Amino acid sequence: MEVAIFSLANFLAILIFLSFTALPLSLLWLSGAELTTYLKIPYLKWLLPFGTLITVGLWLFCSVNAFQTACKSARGIEVFTKIHGTPIGFSVEDTPNPFGGWQPMNFGWNAPLEKEIFQFVDIGKHRRCAKNECNKNIPPQFSVHFLNERVTNRWWFPPIYESKIEIRDINDGTVFASATDIVFGGGLVGKYMRLIGGDQDFELLSCGYASPEIGSWRPTLATRPRVSEYKRADVALLLAPFQAVE
Repeated sequence: MEVAIFSLANFLAILIFLSFTALPLSLLWLSGAELTTYLKIPYLKWLLPFGTLITVGLWLFCSVNAFQTACKSARGIEVFTKIHGTPIGFSVEDTPNPFGGWQPMNFGWNAPLEKEIFQFVDIGKHRRCAKNECNKNIPPQFSVHFLNERVTNRWWFPPIYESKIEIRDINDGTVFASATDIVFGGGLVGKYMRLIGGDQDFELLSCGYASPEIGSWRPTLATRPRVSEYKRADVALLLAPFQAVE
């Protein structure tokens, strides 16, 4: 059923997207045809649309190469300060991300509860417990924050981002640990990637955190192996400050 819903939604998205993609190319062709008539230059009507496609293709080729290079030097999980004691509980900050949706919905906060690694997690004003009940008076040991920023140190502005998760002290904001994902796609590029990949999980690709290999960024289709990879990585990040060697 999940696959069927994904397929139907993707088919409708493809139809809408292709209609909007054909429109600017048609306008370029018509503009070129008018210029051909006015300037008496043969084939100018083909130059504008095909020149645009070639330029976009070169930009995309350079962007993909830059993404693959960034993957080779991705930092993954980094620990800065050890947390003494045993894991008890943590909070997750509701932070919107520029790729759409809300990060905590994709973050694997439920896995450490299911395995009873942590006793509770606070999301907003709600506390979710590993068991039916847990102590409401115990404060969380740390908070999980999500930061997303575009990598803009390249003049052609490729669609490459850093998606960072930070484990911070509740009181003074000290960063205990962090994890960095290199993310590629989104926007118009992501729509083409979805068209090629087959569904919405291909609008964003990532590397460096869940796996050094390139794959979907926090996919929503539960049967994908990348989902379990992110769950393992999220648990590893939450436990990293407790396991750090001083």
